[in-house]
Amino acid sequence: MPIREEQKQQTHQALLNAVLSLSCQGRTFSSMSLREITGEVNLAPATFYRHFQNMDHLALELIDHIGIFLKACFGNICKMAVKAPYDHEQRLNYLFDVVSKHPEYWSFFIHERSSGSTIIRQAIKREVKFLVQYTASTIQNMQNFAAVKDTEELPIFADIFVNMTFCWVIQWLDLRYVEDVIQQKIAQDKVKVKALLQTQLIYGGIQTWQ
Repeated sequence: MPIREEQKQQTHQALLNAVLSLSCQGRTFSSMSLREITGEVNLAPATFYRHFQNMDHLALELIDHIGIFLKACFGNICKMAVKAPYDHEQRLNYLFDVVSKHPEYWSFFIHERSSGSTIIRQAIKREVKFLVQYTASTIQNMQNFAAVKDTEELPIFADIFVNMTFCWVIQWLDLRYVEDVIQQKIAQDKVKVKALLQTQLIYGGIQTWQ
């Protein structure tokens, strides 16, 4: 790849990362200005238009990137569930580890899901719908769901799992602001225990589904 093209891609990614960085600081995308985003990476505002048509274009591309990331994450969780259907703790530990390593993706996606512009909310809605469909297609092969005879009910269960996951992630992200390390660990353990109990209750109900 030519050096100039490589530099262009690096700048392109830097602008996306600038939005994620601001989002992790509690900023909504609508509150970010073009000048502020370019300033995060020491670029002139005019440089922005060499990479994106407008702010919505940037947000939509970022959502596409996050969608790919989330699909991989949910895909790994589903693979774990197929391989070890009763090891809920393993899957939850993996989830929270991924959230801790990449809080910026989850933070932007979750915050903008409810507070973003119409265009952004619709794009995120499509990504969530895809995650539900993807999860539903996976769980139909799981031993835990053998009691569910009507395949049309699988998307309902998948929707519960996907949205519960986002609820757990919100709680986990909020703990980043707990300054005391010991208290943070205690709070994180409580989130894990609660998530595990909720998962066990749902799976228990599914196994007796009629």
